[in-house]
Amino acid sequence: MGPYRLAEFDSRAGKALHAASLKPSPEYITDSFLFCLRSHHLPIRLNRSKVRAARLQYAGWMGRTEALIFVSSNDMYLRASPLSDRETRLTFSGRPGILYNGIPDWLYQEDLFADGGEGRADGSGVGSAWAREALWPSQNGRRLLYASFDDSSVGQLAFPWFSSPAPSAPSDTPDPSAAAPRHFPDERTVRYPTPGTPNPEVTLWVMDLADPVAPQRSEVKPPAVFQGQEYYLMSAQWVGGGHTIVSAVWMNRAQNLSVTATCVEPEWACVETHAERALEDAWVEVRPPPVFPASVTFSHTTPPSIDSFLVLAPVQEGTADHFTHIKHVSLASTDTHLSPSAAPVEQRISVLSHGRYEVVRIIAWDDTRNLVYYLATHENKPGQRHIYVVRDPGADEAWPGTENRDPRCLTCSIPEVGFYEGCAFFEAFVSRGAKPTHIAIECLGPGLPRSGVHALQDNPKDYGAPIVPIYSELRRRRTQRGNAINSGGAAVGSGGAAINDVNEELALPTSRTFEVPLPQGARAQVQLLLPPSWREELRDAAFPVLVEVNGRPGVQSVSERWRVDWGNYMSSRNDVVYIRLDVRGAAGQGRRALRPIYRKLGGIEVQDQVSALRYLLDTLKFLDETRVGLWGWGYGGYVTTMVLGSQQSVFKCGVAVSPIADWLHYNSAFTERVLGAPSDNYKGYVEGDATRRAAHVPHHALFLLHGLADDSAPFAHGVALARALADAGVLFRYQSYADEGHSLSGVLEHAYGSMEDFLKGCLSLDEEEEAP
Repeated sequence: MGPYRLAEFDSRAGKALHAASLKPSPEYITDSFLFCLRSHHLPIRLNRSKVRAARLQYAGWMGRTEALIFVSSNDMYLRASPLSDRETRLTFSGRPGILYNGIPDWLYQEDLFADGGEGRADGSGVGSAWAREALWPSQNGRRLLYASFDDSSVGQLAFPWFSSPAPSAPSDTPDPSAAAPRHFPDERTVRYPTPGTPNPEVTLWVMDLADPVAPQRSEVKPPAVFQGQEYYLMSAQWVGGGHTIVSAVWMNRAQNLSVTATCVEPEWACVETHAERALEDAWVEVRPPPVFPASVTFSHTTPPSIDSFLVLAPVQEGTADHFTHIKHVSLASTDTHLSPSAAPVEQRISVLSHGRYEVVRIIAWDDTRNLVYYLATHENKPGQRHIYVVRDPGADEAWPGTENRDPRCLTCSIPEVGFYEGCAFFEAFVSRGAKPTHIAIECLGPGLPRSGVHALQDNPKDYGAPIVPIYSELRRRRTQRGNAINSGGAAVGSGGAAINDVNEELALPTSRTFEVPLPQGARAQVQLLLPPSWREELRDAAFPVLVEVNGRPGVQSVSERWRVDWGNYMSSRNDVVYIRLDVRGAAGQGRRALRPIYRKLGGIEVQDQVSALRYLLDTLKFLDETRVGLWGWGYGGYVTTMVLGSQQSVFKCGVAVSPIADWLHYNSAFTERVLGAPSDNYKGYVEGDATRRAAHVPHHALFLLHGLADDSAPFAHGVALARALADAGVLFRYQSYADEGHSLSGVLEHAYGSMEDFLKGCLSLDEEEEAP
């Protein structure tokens, strides 16, 4: 059994819901169990004989009730109590690999419902917290909002599967000994839509569970603007704590129009309340769902209504750029209850946040005090994350003691002293309720992580020492030792000087983050990991260089978040200066940085890698320009191949892990978002094809690694690239892994060892002296 994942904790019932052996895949195979503080854990199993042994794809609480809802074999089940041994089946249409109820299919999991975090090894933008559900119970458990996905028209990706069970006779074979032995590996498939081919069809439903044995189901219809065209469902939720209003965000397939709609009982037809259209030379980004007032109340005597909500959208800053900020949308119509026959909804939009920085997400909206808390980058420092607060339009006055209503950064001044000393990358969560009272602040870097619980305030001066300090295990041990040596004080202490030397104690590299110029006045963000042997006074030393490339639009590689990964290992063990780059197209730098990427993948983001590296080699004399390598995963593997095939002499060699080669064979949602449809921009697809650069890759300069079961960048990409290299007579190294997906999770040690071995030969890395 693999590591456990805490799915949800219910303090009222004293129970925690866990998922074990979580496997990120189209089927989300997991074991789930309930941990009762009084009676230990209780595995969740289906009672029906046909599915009793089935493993769960999702399990969660039914709103604020004690009921559980779970998904198995693409159908949903309801259990009235976690201790009950019986459940009610809610859907009967599920077909593994084809029709999904309550969980997203492969495309929505991969690119549309994904968390967008930093959890994937390839930096693809798919987060470590996989979007495992497409169901949203109302808080009272009365109704269930869920999505179904029909993949029956979607093309299939097939790949060999070698870890098959022992051969067995088919059930209809009279004599088992007569069954023919299997001579070849099994074949597995996943529905994988590519550009210009059929997409999954999504339907949103509301299920009334007043009678769970015979639930009533109603379709939630998208706004009229999407009639007769293909669309995506981007998010869905219940508004406030009720079960009568649904908010859903829809986007057309071209991803240049996003519509927020409100849908009310009994018809559940959606009325457009806000629309976002793509800027010139851009697309509409995948964003978090809208945020509604926490204090919304519902009356049994009047129809439900809402009058405002918050969304993230691009806002113009200066004369030529746009940054993601918070918009407050106020609604007014002749029918304020948003019935399907309502007159067109009029909007009054106020921009709450502003500045040359990007809002990442809205943390909380305390509409009783007219305060909005949000997480955003720092101006001119896109690798930082800070917590801000701003007044909403309901606040009449400015901040106390001032004459302005500008946003306040609650954490920008904290790093100077105290518990959060040195912090520049924060995360935050607030307590539930109409009026939140506390906030948990996480410092995630650049030093060792620590967290604290604070009373929720709007003044930065109130966030010095937390009410409850929480350390990471490594930091806690280091702090305990430092405090015991210095004063014998308690382990919680101030957490400052006692742990500041942890990087030196662990022989970790030293990190330096700055920016360098690019052509056309653009800027690249750079992060150097300097090996422990590096010293400022070593002016004549020449260190080999390894560059980690990504370049995927909307993804960020350079940040102040603390991490120990293969880059730290290579820098510490092999005396390598390890470099991360964020060039045009990366997140956090405004929309102008994305424009050169639109409809032209493999162009400017590849050139920028070379330009940035040339600048560093010219200005940092301790970099050995004769020993420069690069590597990347997924999109980074694609950029690696394109750079090596660009006939530039900057890089000596590169490693491409699970690379993309031909955009005609990548997933439809991402590719069409950036390149458009093949029928509309075939030139962009041809010019972005990495196989066309294969002939220009130098001999012995490229090492390809790919998993045969990769369902993100299918192994056909690696094979196509290998064939193009072979046809051009280029000598290269190629390594494939059976039954391994995009992350190569089962063979990581072997993969990284192979990469290190290749780079040692290419960059002439010094072998570690053997111990006597």
